[in-house]
Amino acid sequence: MLAQRSDTNVPVNLQVDKGGGVTGLTAVVAVRDGATINSYLDFNDDTFKISGWTTRQASMAEIADGVYALSGGLDVSAITNLPAATRHLILEFDVSGTEDGNAIDVIELLVSAYDIPNDVWSKDISGYSAPDAGRILDRIRVYLTNRTVLDIPNQRAIVYEDNGTTVAQRWDLETNTGPPDLVTAPAGTPAKRSDPLDPL
Repeated sequence: MLAQRSDTNVPVNLQVDKGGGVTGLTAVVAVRDGATINSYLDFNDDTFKISGWTTRQASMAEIADGVYALSGGLDVSAITNLPAATRHLILEFDVSGTEDGNAIDVIELLVSAYDIPNDVWSKDISGYSAPDAGRILDRIRVYLTNRTVLDIPNQRAIVYEDNGTTVAQRWDLETNTGPPDLVTAPAGTPAKRSDPLDPL
């Protein structure tokens, strides 16, 4: 499955089937940094660790017909130390009860413009695969040209996807002096940007 680093509820589901869905099992999931063999997410503080976890395996709720799900999904955006070089998260499932077993699934993290080192901007993206380069260029297009709103009450700048309703990216608004100073806008100040009048 595909996900972005900003995603807050990536669905994590497991189906146990043996000629029909197997119900009544205990199912848990661990999340491993795909660039490592031993760095697992501690669900207690959303931090990857190689030891000392409080909650290395999260319990999954049974939905129906042998389908088990992680309540609320996986909040990738909340992970405190997700390395920029990590491109995959490995989901390691374990089930026990009337049936015992394990399974693996993979979350591919999409490359975004924010994953590119600053020096790449002054060079090129030839080192990236065609799909990754295409996604990078599309993100740049979205951020430069799509609908943008300044959410003054929540102190956020928001850019939307092509459909005009799905959030593509958010930024905190800041002044030169920084928090707790807030960005303000007098009544009548334009706070929205339309789609580009002259598309790229």
